[in-house]
Amino acid sequence: MAKGPLLVLALHVALMHLALTGCQRDPSPPNPSPTHKALRVQPTSQPTSPASARIRQLVFSSARAAISRLLDTVKPRIVAFGEVHEKKGSRPVRSAIWRFGHEILDSIAEPGSHLLVETWITKGQCGKVEKRAVRKVETTTKRPQQTESEIVTLIKRAKKRGVTPHILRLSCDDYRALLDDKGKLDPVKLLGIVTRLMQRDAEKLLAGLEGSSRLLIYGGALHNDLFPRKELAPFAFGGALRRAAKGRYLEVDLYVPEYVEGDAELKKKAWYPLLKTLRRDQVILFERGEGSYVLLMRRGALARPLDKE
Repeated sequence: MAKGPLLVLALHVALMHLALTGCQRDPSPPNPSPTHKALRVQPTSQPTSPASARIRQLVFSSARAAISRLLDTVKPRIVAFGEVHEKKGSRPVRSAIWRFGHEILDSIAEPGSHLLVETWITKGQCGKVEKRAVRKVETTTKRPQQTESEIVTLIKRAKKRGVTPHILRLSCDDYRALLDDKGKLDPVKLLGIVTRLMQRDAEKLLAGLEGSSRLLIYGGALHNDLFPRKELAPFAFGGALRRAAKGRYLEVDLYVPEYVEGDAELKKKAWYPLLKTLRRDQVILFERGEGSYVLLMRRGALARPLDKE
């Protein structure tokens, strides 16, 4: 891997609050397509509110079991995972990306598969404009200190399991576009560039897949959206990649309970009461729309620090 700091992109930019609330889909997703075979889930047995009665769910003992069941049923060509990132002051539990790499990756690591991660490495080849853009991104994102190590760990684990990892590569024009006329980071442009590059790279990787291999994508819970809010649609590649994969596209958002509880916007969502039913020895998988799922992960799972690879 090239030298230089990893930059975590839209997981932590200033518009992340919009991304978090926007990852809840339009209330009326389209009817299932002939290529989509939905996972049969059961409605909440003891709903705590009328809204939760509309949420259909399955309970599993582990994230690995839930994702394995989902993939065996739906059989996607692309699986795009999105996370709700850790907030300042969150309880020190394992992050979504750590759990993805240690609990889920093994069950989906088909030989010849590829993993596209929403991050990039700065190489210093674009002079002052790159240095300024990188400095602005690092100042604005305010990512937790362990995030870079967790991304590196995920990439290493993917390689060990025969999955080829990929990250984004920004051009000098991309760096220039990140800054406005006053030299400040433009978060809207950042989201737009990330969306464009992720979609472009994913389409190229999809075209080269062979046999039963899959394209796995890992990033923030916005770009993978199948049913984004209108104002966030320009930053979502889910619909385009589903068309490219001829319907065999699956969106899975990973919610760590400690990261999403107490959020004023999320409390309004129909699925939110499920958090009260979630025990420490289980995870809950529910479907928001055709091909769009959320996995509520275990509570209090595995305290830090990180394991050594």
